[in-house]
Amino acid sequence: MAAKRPESTVENLTKRVEKLENSPSHTPTTIFSRFRSLDLVGKSTVVGVAIAILALLVTYFSWVQPQWKAEADDVTNHKIDDRIEAKLQAHHLDDLASKVNKMEGQLNEISGYLKLLTARDLAQAASLSKDEFRKRLPQVQNTLQAATAAETRVPEATTHNIQTRLLSVSETEPVFWGTASALIDYRSALRVSFLPSDAVNCYSIFQKYEPHPPTVNSRRMAIEVGHCTLFIDDVEAFDQSEFGKHFHAEVAEGVTDIMVLVLNNVHIVYRGGKTIPYSAIHCDNCTYSFQAPIAPPSQGKALIRGALLAYNGNLDLHVGL
Repeated sequence: MAAKRPESTVENLTKRVEKLENSPSHTPTTIFSRFRSLDLVGKSTVVGVAIAILALLVTYFSWVQPQWKAEADDVTNHKIDDRIEAKLQAHHLDDLASKVNKMEGQLNEISGYLKLLTARDLAQAASLSKDEFRKRLPQVQNTLQAATAAETRVPEATTHNIQTRLLSVSETEPVFWGTASALIDYRSALRVSFLPSDAVNCYSIFQKYEPHPPTVNSRRMAIEVGHCTLFIDDVEAFDQSEFGKHFHAEVAEGVTDIMVLVLNNVHIVYRGGKTIPYSAIHCDNCTYSFQAPIAPPSQGKALIRGALLAYNGNLDLHVGL
């Protein structure tokens, strides 16, 4: 009797496939219905997963991500602060305040020396002969400017003697007008205790000018201002002000040709140029800042002469009247 031949793997698989095909649970209809049910389940699963992912994203961007960013910013800021602190300590800036105080003390000491030196030089200038004073006029001008900057105080007799010697010098000397301006500034600064003038510009008051009825038989046009700074050689600002426009119109019509400035507690600034067309200045308690060139125009010279002779800030100057 012959031995039974074992089934090959191929034969075995073939029989299993035939068995599945003949099985009622593997008909096309059954397979289709199973796939359909799987499709429905897959769709619902996908929608659920998508909703879950969307919820996670919303949670991340609305709370988690800002929290992480805030924590990261906080860490970065701390690192920057630590680095700055390290740099400050490395450069020894922690004792900057003491160094500044030390420098201020040194500057005060230098200022004290400068006051002593300028006071000595002013006293020497006041005792010079008129001829020697004329020769040393540039040095006198420099000393006066330094004394103004250092807030040096000297007896009134010293400034009076300097003025007397200056008036004996010819106005044609190259530095006469500059020295005269320096003396006017120094004397003015002494009188107001070196307080800086930061008042409003007078031309803003000129801008609000309202014409008054003309006085009978008077060709004068006056304006009164106070507690302001007057740049007396700012012709453009004067011409653009309401008062300047009205004055020029009156001159053109032949109504007036005389302008009078009535000033009270006014700081007059002259920078060496052509002045506004005033005919007279009446000034009570005025201060001055002059910067005259070698040869100022005629009205500038008259202004410097008047201020040089004025005492206690009271100026009464008439030009062409």
